[in-house]
Amino acid sequence: MSVLAPGCSLVHITDGKSKSEPPPGQPPFGAVGDLVTEYLGPERRAGQGVLPNGTPDGEDKVLASAGLLGPDRIVVPGGEKLD
Repeated sequence: MSVLAPGCSLVHITDGKSKSEPPPGQPPFGAVGDLVTEYLGPERRAGQGVLPNGTPDGEDKVLASAGLLGPDRIVVPGGEKLD
C-alpha cells in the first residue's frame, strides 16, 4: 500500500537549530540548549525515559527505503517569506 499517489510530494518542514549566533529576533537555541543541559544533565529525555545516544537520525535512508526521491533541502532564513 502506498501513502502517496504517483507524482505527489512529501514536504517536511522543520526549524533548524544551531549553536551559532541567531539572527535578530530569533530565539538563542544554543544558549537554551546549554541551559537545559545545565539543569537536566547531558542525556536527552523522552517522556519518562532517556535517550542516551540522542534522537536517531538517518531520515534520508528512511525516505529512500519508502521509495521517495531526494531529499531536496531548501533553507529559508528566519523571518523571511516564501513567494
